[in-house]
Amino acid sequence: MDLSEYQKKARSTAIYPNIGNNFAYVALGMADEAGELLEKAYDQNTKRSELSKELGDVCWYASQACSEIGASLADITPSKPELATDIGSLVVAASKIAGKAKKAIRDDEGVITEEKAKDIEALVGQVLGCVSSYAESLGTTLDKVLEQNIEKLFSRKERGVLKGSGDNR
Repeated sequence: MDLSEYQKKARSTAIYPNIGNNFAYVALGMADEAGELLEKAYDQNTKRSELSKELGDVCWYASQACSEIGASLADITPSKPELATDIGSLVVAASKIAGKAKKAIRDDEGVITEEKAKDIEALVGQVLGCVSSYAESLGTTLDKVLEQNIEKLFSRKERGVLKGSGDNR
């Protein structure tokens, strides 16, 4: 699945407040999902398939972040930090995205400036690079992670359980 198709399909599952004007929500969501991924990665009992699903959740928020700032996920080049298979790199990039939201609220009345948008795009590129590398270490690919995520979300959408929490909905 290409990133453009993923972004369009992912957007159709978005049901959060003020869609189109709520970058802070998706930035916090991405930081939360990155933390969940890190937590599960440290748990020796977590299956690879569960980690792949968490990668998909991170991608969903990365996609929403791009939509919120008017960027195309397909135009972002995934960049791989030196330790791209280290989930810590992904968590750092996600936390920096949350920091951009915080500073936009503090300094710019919640508006994402053009400069911050460019920084966010670069950070999303880091997130995608880390997701891609970590997916490979799990024996899968970024494309498969995206496909799996859309399948999960569309299933939840059909069953009316997009809202809520937990993996087993």
